[in-house]
Amino acid sequence: MVNKKIESQKYALPTNWSLCSIDEVAYVNPETLSPSKTANNYRFEYIDIASIAKTGKIKDTKIVEFSKAPSRARRVVIKGDTIVSTVRPYLKGFAFIKYESDLPQICSTGFAVLRVKKDIDPDFIYQSILDDKFVSYLETKMTGSNYPAVKAGDIKEYKLGIPNFSEQKKIAEILNTVDSVIESTEEIIEQTKKVKKGLMQQLLIKGIGHSKFKNTVIGQIPEEWEVKDLDSLFEFFGGMPFSRSSLGDEGAYYLHYGDIHKMDKIIFDTRVDSCWLPRINIKEGSIREDSLLQTGDIVFADASEDTEGIAKSVVVINDKNKPFISGLHTIIAKEKLPLLDIKYKQYCFANSEIKKQFLKIATGATVYGISKSNIKSIKIPVPPIEEQKKIGDILQSFDEKIQHEQKKLIPLTNLKNGLMQVLLTGKVRVKVDEKVVSHS
Repeated sequence: MVNKKIESQKYALPTNWSLCSIDEVAYVNPETLSPSKTANNYRFEYIDIASIAKTGKIKDTKIVEFSKAPSRARRVVIKGDTIVSTVRPYLKGFAFIKYESDLPQICSTGFAVLRVKKDIDPDFIYQSILDDKFVSYLETKMTGSNYPAVKAGDIKEYKLGIPNFSEQKKIAEILNTVDSVIESTEEIIEQTKKVKKGLMQQLLIKGIGHSKFKNTVIGQIPEEWEVKDLDSLFEFFGGMPFSRSSLGDEGAYYLHYGDIHKMDKIIFDTRVDSCWLPRINIKEGSIREDSLLQTGDIVFADASEDTEGIAKSVVVINDKNKPFISGLHTIIAKEKLPLLDIKYKQYCFANSEIKKQFLKIATGATVYGISKSNIKSIKIPVPPIEEQKKIGDILQSFDEKIQHEQKKLIPLTNLKNGLMQVLLTGKVRVKVDEKVVSHS
């Protein structure tokens, strides 16, 4: 290791830090299963690219025997290894192997496995490869258009700033602590979503406190409920097509069908959520009246690449001072009479029985589509208005909890990014053995 002040990528290192390539501090792909030496009944836990649910999260691994495993199941991993997806690295399919499995662990050859050498802290290496500088570097090395990937050799050449072992551990400890808080917050969000999903199906099908049910065309529902088709409840209109090139930062908000697919919840409020949507400068007289969205209007995307997206809808709460226009490939449903509570409308289309109806009317193979004419036949349960309000209030309370936790993630993520920028470069030093290590 070199022991002098040097430039590492775009920053200067302290004099007692070293500039090292990954190849100098870690073995890259140190162990591989040999087809000729591995027994057919050799069982292991397989980590595929799809097993990385998000950066750092390994889930849905599979237990397989070698004879039935994919040909890419070759890289041996152990506790303390870091795995780096070499395919589309900008997605940050990276993870740290935190635990020892009851079975051997094998990952896909779509990963590069980093196993630290002597005097290198494994957590420090993992935190270092999470740095955006590493991802940017890999993007410059990608080859291939349909399957952009980097080589193990590209990863080996990347240079890191390496302090002494004690400082490595302290830096990693600080960053891991923030990660733990982020992970706990994400787990609360996921758990709340799961509870909400289960409760939603119960409330939207069985209601609240009912003991008597009746059979209908959409299954069993409480006796007091009605079944109505959308044609009897709504008038339907199409959106206005605009060129994306005319969109900007001023003017009316513009809801495109692709924006509906990106939303992770059904309710849409321009006062809260519109900041990421494009806007379009258009004279109010040029806007078709029926494409203007008002409080309680429901918007459906009329096309989707998957069956889940075809049943997704948005209830718009419109800010009168900010015109809101629905665009191409959308279907607008405007209520004829006020029979539905606005909160109930936000959730009723998540009913599993209603989703099945959408799938039945959808046409197409690779892209699924619905139309203003066939959507009219969709039937929904209509509880008494007071029960609608109660159902909406209960489910909205879960959404508010999810949103509250999601807001916590923003400063936590910003804190993590800021700490990485100063700790991994030595711009801010840490206490080691109660002594402050000063920047030279």
